[in-house]
Parts: sequence; structure tokens; C-alpha cells
Amino acid sequence: MRLLPLCLVSLMVAPLAFADVYNKRLTFKETTESSLQSFIQIINQETSLQFSASDFLVLEERDLATSHYLMLAQVIEGVPVAGKSIRIWKDIKSGELIQAEIALDKASEAQSDLLSKKFQKAKFNAKSLKSISLGQYAFSMASQIVKSHPDDNTIHGFKSMDNWLNGDLVRTVTVRGRRGEHKINISLLKNVVLNSSYKEFPQADQFMDIDAKVFPIYEEAESTHTILPRIMSKLKYVKTQVASSEADPYVVLRTQRFSENLYNPVLAETAAGQAQGYWSTPMLKRKAMELAKNLPQKPNTFENGLLLDGLYTSINYHPAAKLGFPNIPFELKPSTKFYPSWTQGEDGLYEVIPQAGLIGKLAGSSEELLNRVARRLPDNNTEELIKDGFDEVQVYWAVTTFMESLAQNGFTDPELSTRPFNAFLYDPDIGMRDNAYYTDDTINFTTYSPEAGNAARDNSTIWHELGHGIMDRLMGDFITLADTGGLSEGMADFCAALVIQDIMKDEVYAGSKDYRILNNTGFSLTNEVHDDGESYGGTMKDILALAIEKYGPEVGLAKMTDLTMEAMRLTRNNPALTAQGWFGHMLFADERGNDLRAAGDMADLVKQALASRNFSWDGKVAADLIVKNGDVVVTSNTDGSREHPIRLKLSDDEKVNYNLKVSLKSVDNYKFQYPVTVKVEFHKGALQGAIHWEGEENSPLAYTLQSEEDVLDINLTASGKCDSINQPDGSCKDYAYIQIFNNGHENEKPSAKKRFYLKISAKE
Repeated sequence: MRLLPLCLVSLMVAPLAFADVYNKRLTFKETTESSLQSFIQIINQETSLQFSASDFLVLEERDLATSHYLMLAQVIEGVPVAGKSIRIWKDIKSGELIQAEIALDKASEAQSDLLSKKFQKAKFNAKSLKSISLGQYAFSMASQIVKSHPDDNTIHGFKSMDNWLNGDLVRTVTVRGRRGEHKINISLLKNVVLNSSYKEFPQADQFMDIDAKVFPIYEEAESTHTILPRIMSKLKYVKTQVASSEADPYVVLRTQRFSENLYNPVLAETAAGQAQGYWSTPMLKRKAMELAKNLPQKPNTFENGLLLDGLYTSINYHPAAKLGFPNIPFELKPSTKFYPSWTQGEDGLYEVIPQAGLIGKLAGSSEELLNRVARRLPDNNTEELIKDGFDEVQVYWAVTTFMESLAQNGFTDPELSTRPFNAFLYDPDIGMRDNAYYTDDTINFTTYSPEAGNAARDNSTIWHELGHGIMDRLMGDFITLADTGGLSEGMADFCAALVIQDIMKDEVYAGSKDYRILNNTGFSLTNEVHDDGESYGGTMKDILALAIEKYGPEVGLAKMTDLTMEAMRLTRNNPALTAQGWFGHMLFADERGNDLRAAGDMADLVKQALASRNFSWDGKVAADLIVKNGDVVVTSNTDGSREHPIRLKLSDDEKVNYNLKVSLKSVDNYKFQYPVTVKVEFHKGALQGAIHWEGEENSPLAYTLQSEEDVLDINLTASGKCDSINQPDGSCKDYAYIQIFNNGHENEKPSAKKRFYLKISAKE
């Protein structure tokens, strides 16, 4: 299915936990008062505590399209209490309250004197927390965790934050690896690593439009390998003037070393801190933007060699492409777009090397640009793709089309809706092959093995990755998802689906029924982030279909896009966003209405779509698919899951056997329909096919559960000899895909599914 890329995104995912927390939500229906002092008065009355304004610190304040947003963290000794804050949305015109969401730790406030004494006894203060020696010590502990990870043990970026967590002073170090993100919690009071986790990774005189032939959705249908036709279109908003530089404009930044031990997002914002060499990613990006702003401008014409640099994106090559692909017939010169590259220095410390991307193939005429060939090469030869220059055209069109479509339907937030997503093509790293990914306002593309599709020609994948970017921008840097992270994947799929609907309407084309978002998956019936995302994305797609049916294609799409963007704004920086929280905020956004949506337009459609998805508003009572390996119920956090595959060392002639027990549990609002068909698939899922499973040639294997009392035994046998190697360490990682089909729906899509992962290495 489409939309299954590796996603490098900044949304944090954490298990949902409830402590001694004060939770309060106020809306304009209770009060229009929006001052901090008024909320403190309510909090103190209801908790019998003595909060004051000094117990809060502003973390973020900005204008959104429809509101003014303010976030204040609960602090003790100037250190935030983890995930605890007051978030206020005010009417952007009147200043009156729209909503306030308050989540405070009562225990921390009641024990604030004790925590302060702990803080002082350990000889901490604002300065010592930011010391180089403490930063080096904490990062060395974190880097040991990262370097011991079996699959992703290199460092390509990091950030850290101090919080009070369960009465302890904890430094959370977040490290971006090559393929995902490590999160390590370190107790600064006990000098120990508490825990760690890893997750695998969206003006007429200023612009011109240029004719181009592009794929409206993608080059190749994944299921049938049909090559789709291109259409005539426009490359919109190409700049008539572009920045010019004969050399890398960011080389001046390399007079300072941006190493891991001096990363400090607080001190980097002060002149004194910068004088001592402290830095942060936002600070470095601002420095780069200032350099770019002061570069001379030149006409962007075909005579000069036209650059695809526009309002919403620019097209560049990855900085390593110059060495990675030496046999191309034109010189790769530095572009003016900033690319921070992480590397390891001689002293072992990781650091950022500020540098420019590379200019790609310049267009010499409108005819040459229009007639660039889109060859589907059997070996996906990267140097030949670079010579053709078509991927640049497709990516520019895809990013621009995405941003323009959402802008027409409600994404109008100042700066957030116009900031470019710069594109970097042809990352030559073999570890990132067959991939596209989003990170830090960039959309990135790699190289492709012969059997893989070209992600730079797959708009559905590009729009999915950009969907992560829209979520980052609207939902904030501090948001935490309270489940496997399925909301992130599902909403990225849905952002792509909104644009596909806008572009293609209801046209049927090769692969149009194969999208992951078209599904029957229920909530709490999976154990993997992409499958969990199906329940979110599928529900959102169902609401969209109902809106189109009720209001017509254009109005229904506009209402649903606007409602989605507003719900994102109103969940900004939510500390533990659940499915119930997301859809509750959708109903709240719908209740308010606006110029496009009358109040209550969409409520019935939201509830109707949720009715078939194993959803309850209290989040407590849900049907279940139970898969047991011995006595262990396989979940997203146990052995046998994606993040915790069962690791084996086997010789070629060895075999391993597992007996899985599968059963179902219905509830009043969601009942499985018996007899239920259980299928075990070994080939069709993403990343499948590497391990040799006994009987896989008969995939899928089919079984039947006649009733709720039945327990199905599934015997799985795997060989020690891999069918293919798909891991950088020379091993193979794969899973058996257990899928549940209700009676009468055996040839449709499953309603529940779980994955059972193994990782097999050769025995020494």
C-alpha cells in the first residue's frame, strides 16, 4: 500500500500516565476572561494550593490563523514540571477567551519547598544546570545508550531539556539517529539513566509560472506496476530573483564549532551564552537565514540557468551527492539553501557542520524543462536520473501543489503557512535507501533499489511527509502523543488524502483503491504505529467522505480541511493527546464554527465515522485482538514488536518455532462477526520478505474462529537463512502479519491486525 515511508519527525510519543494532576478545561461558554491571574485564582480555589504568577514561565506565544496562543509551563526553581502547563487560546480580535487547558502537578506544588531543598542540596542553580561539564556528562551517558543500539547507533542531532519528573530532576536527551530518534531520561540527582526509548522516523512581479509535464499522483501503481501518464501543468510561484553566491555562503559559520557539549537551547538565546559558544538548532538556523538574506540577488532566467526556487520550496541536491555521484555531465555548485550536516569529530564529539546544499540541473529553456524525460529505469540508476533532471520538476510541483491546496482550504496561519519546505534530493547514504523523510522544514529523498518505486515521483508519499511538517507547525514542538504515535502517521496520511481529493476529485486510477488510509481498522486493535495510524486516518477519511456526500465535493472538502486545521491549533502542545482528546477537540472546533462552517455542521459526521471504529469516549472499554507468545501478550512494547523484535543468532540450517495463541474479545459497542477469518501474511506488508518462514509460499495462511470462546493456535517456523538482508548490520528483520476479517468481509480489508517480529543474524 502507499504511504509507508520511514518518517523522521519531531512529535514526541509517550505512554499515558495519570499522577496527582489538576486538570481543568475552560471555554468561552464559562467565561471570556483570559488573564493568567484569573486562572490562578480558580486553580487555588479548587486545589487549596498557593500558586502565583512566578510559578509559571512563558514557553511559547504566537498568533495562529484564528486565535492568539500562549503556553506557560509550571516551574520550580525555574525548571519546568514535565508536561504540566497552562495553554490559553484567545480570540485574535477581541482578546476574549476561546479555551484554556490546564494540567498542573498538585504534588509537585505541594512539595515545592522539599524539591527546592533537593535542588539546592545538590548545589544546582540556573548557571550550574547549563554548565559545560554537566552537559558533557549527561550527553556521554546518553551517547552510550545510542551507541549500544543494535540498529541505529550514529548521532545526527540532539537536544536536551530539564524537567521535574516524579519528584526527580531529570534531563531528557533526545538524539536524532540516522533512522529514528532516541529519548534518554537521566536523573541529575542520582546520576543514573532512568530509561530510554527509540522510535523510527511533511506577487506577479516576484514570481512566474512555467509549463511542465508531471505525474498528478505518482509514476507507478504499486500493486500492478502500471505506469501512469503525465499531465500538462504549471510550476507556480518560481522566483524571478534568487540569491546568488559563487561559494558556500555558510562557510563563515564554521569559524565556530557547534559541538554536542555546547548545545544549550536556553543559553543560546542570550548574548552571554553565545559569547561562551553555546548554540542551538533554532539559533543556528537564524544565523543561516541572516546570511542568506544578505546575499546579492540575480535574475532567475533561462539565460542564466533557471533555478527551481519558489514561494513554497526550492530544489537542491544533498551535499554528499557531489562525491557520491561523480559521473554526471554538469558541475554541482553550492546552492544558497542551508543544510546542517551532523558528523563525528576527531575527539569523538558529534557536531554540526554548517554548509550549503548543491544546485541541481539548471534549466536552459522552457522547452528543455517541459520536455525532460521521466524514464522508469529498471535499475533506478541515480546518475542517469540526475542527468534527466525530471525528479526536480516533480518534487517542486508536488510541494507547491500541497501548500496551495491547503492554503485555499483554511491553512492561513501567519508565517507557518508560507515558510518554505526546502527539498534535498539524492542522499547517497545506503542506510537511507528507498526512502523519503521530513525533518526540520526539509523534505528529503534518497536513492532507490531496482525493485523500489521512486519516492520523488510519488506525490502521495511526498504529501504524507509534508503532512508531518504541517502537524509540527500547527501542533507545536511540545506535543506528546499518548499511544503508539498513530495520530502522527494517520494525520500525515490524511493531509495527503485532502490534497489527493482536491486534485483528483473522485477519479478512479490505477492504485486509487490501494491507499493505506482506506481501511476498516479499529482503535486499540493493533500493535504498531503505522497500523494504529490506520484507525486515525481511516476515521478522518470516513468523515471526509460523509462531508462530501452531505455538502458536495468542494464545500465538503473545504469544511473538513478547515475543521482539521482548527483542531490541530486547539491541541497545540497537548501534554498527552489521546484519540478521545483529538476527536473531542474536533467537536469543540466544530461547535465554535466560523465563516466557512456553521456551528455544529460536522458533529454528527464525526460521531457516525467513529461508531464502527471500536471507539469509546472514556477510552476504557474496548474490544481486543489478543496474540500470545507463550504467556506474553504481544503489544507495541513487548518482545515480538517492531521496536523489540525477538533477536536470534542462527546458522543456515537451524530453525526456530513459535506457537502463537490468538483470541478475540467483543464489547457492547464493537462486536466481531463470527465466523471470523484469521489470515497470516508473510509477503505483502511493508518490509516483509526478508525472513524465510516455513509455508510462506502459501501465504496468506487462513484459519477460522467460530466464536468468542475459541483460541486459535498458529505455529510459525523460521529458517536461520535469510531470503534477503534488509538491515545495516547484515541481518534480516521481518514479521508475520496476523489479520482479522469479519464474516462476509474476507476479501476486503481487516478490522484488526498485529505483527510478530523476528530479527535473525548469522551465528558466528
